[in-house]
Amino acid sequence: MYEIMHPHPRPGLAGVVIGLAIDRHLNLCKIVLKLPLTATGDEVREAIYLRTAKLRERGVPDSQYEAQQIVGVTDPNAQELIMTRLYFLDNTLCYYSSIDPRLGTNCGGSEWRSPFSLIAEENLVFKTRAKLIDDLTLGLL
Repeated sequence: MYEIMHPHPRPGLAGVVIGLAIDRHLNLCKIVLKLPLTATGDEVREAIYLRTAKLRERGVPDSQYEAQQIVGVTDPNAQELIMTRLYFLDNTLCYYSSIDPRLGTNCGGSEWRSPFSLIAEENLVFKTRAKLIDDLTLGLL
């Protein structure tokens, strides 16, 4: 995953990098989600949203359990692996949605809302902390 997120340029015949970044990301997402490699980007997105909806419908004990079930890691001690996979899925989903012509190509004004509870909770903590620091310093930072 690290090599895909931080690729070394591999020039092709005319100095063009081989393969699109979104295709490489989607292929790795298909492997993480255990989907067939012939699945499309829409099927990857639907699988993520369907899995999160089913888990929430059944009543998820906590966001950590939800993350474990979505990325397919059952070891509760593998926190770093779970978060790496979860952030990778989230980033790919965000990027795929931003280049989808049906949703518009200019998504700069909208804020990405993660479908994963664990990431949404972390983002809320970061925003709350930033607002608290801003309030304490009277907006000087």
